[in-house]
Amino acid sequence: MNGRRVIVIDQTIREGMQYRGLMFSLDERLKILEFQESLGVDISQSAYPPAHEREAFKIRQMCRETETRGYNIHVAPLSRALIADVKQMAEYGLTNFHLHTAVTEDMLKRQRIEQIFTSLEETIRFIRSNVKGASIEVSMLDIGKTDLNILEKSAEYLIDILKIDILSLPDTSGVMCPNQFFDRIKYISRFTKGKKTVISVHCHNDLGMATGNTIMGVIAGAGAMGVGALGIGERNGIGDLFITGKCLKEQGFGLNLETENIDLFRKYYEYVDELCFKKTGINLL
Repeated sequence: MNGRRVIVIDQTIREGMQYRGLMFSLDERLKILEFQESLGVDISQSAYPPAHEREAFKIRQMCRETETRGYNIHVAPLSRALIADVKQMAEYGLTNFHLHTAVTEDMLKRQRIEQIFTSLEETIRFIRSNVKGASIEVSMLDIGKTDLNILEKSAEYLIDILKIDILSLPDTSGVMCPNQFFDRIKYISRFTKGKKTVISVHCHNDLGMATGNTIMGVIAGAGAMGVGALGIGERNGIGDLFITGKCLKEQGFGLNLETENIDLFRKYYEYVDELCFKKTGINLL
């Protein structure tokens, strides 16, 4: 366990946009990105461009600022697994592509697994042909409610055939307990042994267990985690950036995240809290 590398994906901007009444301006996103860079975050999952042309514009500006300022952090919006979506992102200079897709039991009854992923495979082929050094994450919805047989078949195909870089297994509905989440992540992680693909975990806080589930998911074998400042996010939120990072570093995992920089973390959290109060009248901190 000690020294195992964990990629930190800060989803404050994207998940914060799903929090009730909260919208981030471009300047606010750039300020949050500045905090993330200073704290050693690896990837900023920053928007959902297919939602609106303004979202796509803000992502383009964030990419430009990241390059101008010489940041190490990567900007990675979440998008549909469609060539039209990723083509636009590639034109902005993105190298990290986070795609989402879903497989159901009914789909498996009607189609072979390779047929289900035809569109995704075409999109991945397009990225690799047009973007040098691209990293591709695919999110499978929803580990808490998806049949294990579907997860197993999908994971094997994505890892062995499509050879994606990151397979995200989120507890989207927030229904799992830490021991359940641990068991499922450990089971799927066995397919990544000796492969380049790493598992990423993203947990929602409907039962108040998002942070605990995230930590247990990493202990179970995940090599990346999607979390946020103050755990801000859709419905009751997601795992907390600082707490997950601190707990994992204390157990010997290798994170670039500077959890020792308490003063800067406090400023980051106070800034997000201030934005939330200004826009919604609610304090989170």
